Amino acid sequence: ERLAMPKKKGKNLRAEEADMSDDSFASSSTMERDDEEGGGGEEAELSSQLAEQIEELSEKRAAARKAALTALNKILTTNVCDDELENWTQTLVSSLLGMMKKGDSTEVSLAARCFGLLVITLGPDAHAIYEDVVPPLMAALQSRKTGSAASAVLECLALFCFTAGEDRREASRLMDICSSRFLAKSADCEDVQAALACWGLLVTLLPESEVASNLESMLEPLARFLEHQSMDVRIAAGECIALLFNAHYSYSEHIEDPTEIPELPDTTELLATVHDLVTFCAKSTAKADRLRQRLVFRGVEQVLQSGTVDIQSIKMRGESVELSSWSSIRQMEALRRVLQDGLLLHLEGNPFMRSSFALGQPLDFSGPKVRRSALQKRLHCSPNSAESKLKSQLRAKQRVHRSQRCGTHAE
Repeated sequence: ERLAMPKKKGKNLRAEEADMSDDSFASSSTMERDDEEGGGGEEAELSSQLAEQIEELSEKRAAARKAALTALNKILTTNVCDDELENWTQTLVSSLLGMMKKGDSTEVSLAARCFGLLVITLGPDAHAIYEDVVPPLMAALQSRKTGSAASAVLECLALFCFTAGEDRREASRLMDICSSRFLAKSADCEDVQAALACWGLLVTLLPESEVASNLESMLEPLARFLEHQSMDVRIAAGECIALLFNAHYSYSEHIEDPTEIPELPDTTELLATVHDLVTFCAKSTAKADRLRQRLVFRGVEQVLQSGTVDIQSIKMRGESVELSSWSSIRQMEALRRVLQDGLLLHLEGNPFMRSSFALGQPLDFSGPKVRRSALQKRLHCSPNSAESKLKSQLRAKQRVHRSQRCGTHAE
């Protein structure tokens, strides 16, 4: 038997389709309204969670305070809470300072990280609390000579100075404290590594001319740590040395008269030590650690020899951050240490982070996702695109210019 085909309904079918499209439009409009309400609901929920954890910081039981600090640090890591913190900043600062003064080592370390997250969230606005916070932190640092808590407080102070400090004398004073701590005979590996890292972060605040003029005196105490038993200490010292030489070469590029360039110290012995660290292959050291040391000291050796720096890139949604100097690398590492898993999120949405690395306005991903066509990807994202080729040519010219400068200076 032949199967009967359904008859077309003509106008009735078109009417039904029109009704369906109206229904779908209505449902999509309802979904959009729900999304907007949901966004507001998420912000309200975030504010509520933040307020709840800040209030928990006043608990008498240490375990409850530590749990609240851990939860608060997670909230500040995974969200950019600059608006939500507006009415809670003073309360939070007061609670954290109390923990710094009376808490045990674990509580002080958690509170110091929370301070760091607060400073990164507030950015330059943290200057409003700078004078209230720095003296108590200095007192907490003096009361704890060594250990993880002392290192956490020192890192917190350095980050405060980097983010919200406006007086260079404060940076110089804190650099002296860092020097005294990593040169102290009683300092353990963790203290030395933290002090070197903080010292390097503070150096990025100094004018390149000042670094270039005082290179030899700054370099002298650092070189001895290249032979330290701890790999973390060796790497921290190597990064500081690279930072100093990179600043010297960068400053020299802007001086037209080569006779006015500050003289470089003799680096023969230093280069030999750095090369030994590049080729270090002791089987007693883990393969991953050997690779990490090799990668760092290859960069150190490169900047010592030619003043050039291999560009490091951090990719995000729709853009990337390029770190083209040891100064930007040191700053990024200091911020990464505090933000941990929240680094990319803050690079995308934190105004302070974006201004620090010249990324423009914070990205907004609330709208519909925009997909690039294959042609657009080739034009803008491909290594063979005109933009990429232009960047490569510019970097090549900079390398040639630096090598010519180095050759002229060596003669």
